[in-house]
Amino acid sequence: MNLRKELADIKRLVVKVGSNVVTKKNGRCDIRKMRIIVEDICELQENGVEVVLVSSGAVNVGKFFLKKHLPREGKIDLQQSASAIGQPKLINKYSSLFEEQHSICSQILLTHDDFRKRKRFLNAKQTICHQLELLRELNYQGNLALVHPTLSGLHHRPFHR
Repeated sequence: MNLRKELADIKRLVVKVGSNVVTKKNGRCDIRKMRIIVEDICELQENGVEVVLVSSGAVNVGKFFLKKHLPREGKIDLQQSASAIGQPKLINKYSSLFEEQHSICSQILLTHDDFRKRKRFLNAKQTICHQLELLRELNYQGNLALVHPTLSGLHHRPFHR
């Protein structure tokens, strides 16, 4: 893969994908799109770019499961339940796709408060940097997936070593 000129000097790249990218309208994971994202990330990694994937989608995946098993939507707020159910399903899909590329990924769950409060931000930053270092030692093509349904604002507060 020849990196575009704009990416030639990039050492770390944060890729944010929304729910509509990684899930279908029915709430199931869109494996075809997820596979393309993972393949592209692994190619970037092979070219020396450290990639952090920030992915939404857990709520959509969880809602699909809840609708299938608890068709009482609207009576109670199922947002947290949907996220809790969808989270492991989503990271398992990512993990399988990275393994197909002979790579590994790890997951860190974050909330908006992890970026609003200075102490929590510094703790999150330290965790992210430590996890990236560990992945580099375990497998050159290791990737870090930060998955949270409402974490679209990550790019507003960059983290540097």
